[in-house]
Amino acid sequence: MSYAKLKEIEDWYNKPLDDKIIVAKQIIQDALNQSTKQAVAFSGGKNSLVLLHLVLQFKPDIIVVFCNTGVEYPQNLKFVRKIAKEWNLNFYELKPEKNFWQIVKKYGFPDPRRWYKKEPKCCWYLKNKPANDFYKANNIDCVFVGISAFESRTRKLHIAKKGPLFWAKRVGDTRFKKPILRAYPLAYWTDRDIWQYIELNDLPSNPVYNFVERTGCMVCTGFIGWEKQLSAINPALYRKIMHMMGKTVLADFSSHAQG
Repeated sequence: MSYAKLKEIEDWYNKPLDDKIIVAKQIIQDALNQSTKQAVAFSGGKNSLVLLHLVLQFKPDIIVVFCNTGVEYPQNLKFVRKIAKEWNLNFYELKPEKNFWQIVKKYGFPDPRRWYKKEPKCCWYLKNKPANDFYKANNIDCVFVGISAFESRTRKLHIAKKGPLFWAKRVGDTRFKKPILRAYPLAYWTDRDIWQYIELNDLPSNPVYNFVERTGCMVCTGFIGWEKQLSAINPALYRKIMHMMGKTVLADFSSHAQG
């Protein structure tokens, strides 16, 4: 990875949305040309909604995959299913073999993302493993993902190294030797671009964004500030996780004092 590649990505930050749409559509077309059976990874989040809207313009019957982790925000789950119905999607809702509580009991809660180098076990078992198993079982050789280089330094470095379209080795692959094509049409988009596209195309907004900035797992401890967010949204769930971690919360002292 060179400084030049990182600089090229940085140069995209302030470019007009129209330019980014052109590139996104070219990435989509190139991915379709290079593969035989494709899928879109749809989480219900704003990026994946925009990605889905773009890809459907090329392939209306494309397979759409949603990994229901079992610890979704209820509003997100309702939103995803509503979109699947109203947009008449070729939709598959996947569920993991193990639930979140079983996973953290065995492997522990994920550390904040700046502290770990490997994928947390919960991400693997709840999302990536079900998706990978589905792709293999259904001969999917291309998956569209809505990540952006401007979401984090890790993703910026990843896209600088791999590019927005690349062939990746299938993790844990035993039956299929052929790699899978990963396409990031929104690689150079900012949050501002995403919201602008949603507004211009009158796309529905996920109600989860009315009270949080992300639509990932409700119980995720892998991002900075999770304690403040979860304690405000679901104090009981926050207290349960803190107790499982062997930590105390302010309410514990209040309860003790009252007792």
